[in-house]
Amino acid sequence: MKRIQKMLIAFTLVITIFSPIAFAENDEVTNENVPSAVKTTQNSKDVFPAKSEQPATNLDTTDTQTNQYTGEKVKDTNSAPKEPTRNQTQQTQPAPVKNTTDDSVNVSSEPVETVNNYFIGTFRLFDRTTGKTLDFLASRAFAYDYKQENPKLIVDQASLNIFLNEMDKYFAGKNSKKIMFASPIENGKYKISEEIVPTRRIEREQFKQEMMRRIKTADYTLFELPFVDVTVAQVGQGANFGTEISMLSSYLTYYNASDRGRSYNIDITAEAINGTKLAPGEKFHFNSRVKSVDSKLKNAFIIKGDEFVLGLGGGQCQVSTTLFNAVLEAGLKIDHRRNHTLKIHYVPYARDAMVSNTNDFVFSNNFDNDIYIFYRKAGNSIAFDIYGNPADKKVVKTWVTGSGNLYTLYRTIDGSQAQETFRSFYKD
Repeated sequence: MKRIQKMLIAFTLVITIFSPIAFAENDEVTNENVPSAVKTTQNSKDVFPAKSEQPATNLDTTDTQTNQYTGEKVKDTNSAPKEPTRNQTQQTQPAPVKNTTDDSVNVSSEPVETVNNYFIGTFRLFDRTTGKTLDFLASRAFAYDYKQENPKLIVDQASLNIFLNEMDKYFAGKNSKKIMFASPIENGKYKISEEIVPTRRIEREQFKQEMMRRIKTADYTLFELPFVDVTVAQVGQGANFGTEISMLSSYLTYYNASDRGRSYNIDITAEAINGTKLAPGEKFHFNSRVKSVDSKLKNAFIIKGDEFVLGLGGGQCQVSTTLFNAVLEAGLKIDHRRNHTLKIHYVPYARDAMVSNTNDFVFSNNFDNDIYIFYRKAGNSIAFDIYGNPADKKVVKTWVTGSGNLYTLYRTIDGSQAQETFRSFYKD
């Protein structure tokens, strides 16, 4: 019996040694005459599956081979990654899917959606004139509306306008101009602001339509921007500044800064006028404009009767006189002005404008556009600047004649033969 068992063991051993098939510990079938599917994949230089005639809608870059014995899919985890193509390095978006169900050509005018289903990426913009480029993250102004069964590409026009205005400035280069404009502040007042604005800008509608096409078709090639020449007024549409203005006139006078009461009265009175906007046809009444500072005035020298005495509000007449001369030089209409009873030292004779409780200085904006009045001070001087539309700039000529107690101020505008006269009589 033992001899028979030994013979069976020996017979089994011989069969095992000389058999062409062996079973591995991991239960995989190996055969030296039939190459393993796994080994074939590992030793192959081309580890990617063959290209299909139709692009896949679900891209899976994991390499697999089919075991010819078991029929199972085997992942190739040891193969080297495939070197990306040139197009893959330039854009990460997959190629568009052909919108066809057979061999016919799709002739629809609508851009074909991409396989990545509504992805919005970054586009590189280019300006040939300046040579500048800019990366634009389109998702900050464009988005898909998923409330619809077929999501529709929509535009946030307000956001797009902001980006386009910034792009205009970025690509402006030498195609720009420095302008001034009036910015509203508090209490109906204004301040002068400056802005560098382009004299050309991106053509809005053309940019929007081209960007939508590129998003829908995943066209991430360089986008050369369309520009058009524009005026400053056109640039201001939708921007954060108003109509361009320029200085129409300016006038400056000096005072004794060591006289603190007078200096204080001049400053608070002029500040009450600073930033005033006057619409076409609107009148300016000096006393009404500065009434808010009446309770704050201090004592300084004023003219009372035929002499200079200390009184409340000394210095306000220098403010009205300085403003009168700025208005005069701008060519605005003078409705009411009266000289002092005594000669004063800070302007030539006949160029003063006295104000009091019973006397006012009044003028009108007879221009076609708004005007703005601004006050400046520096050391011992004050100045009023009048700004408005450049089209309202006048050529004004003024001169004074007279002697003794009687003087006459003359004005002509834009070379007109008609002369305006402002007479002044002073007491000795």
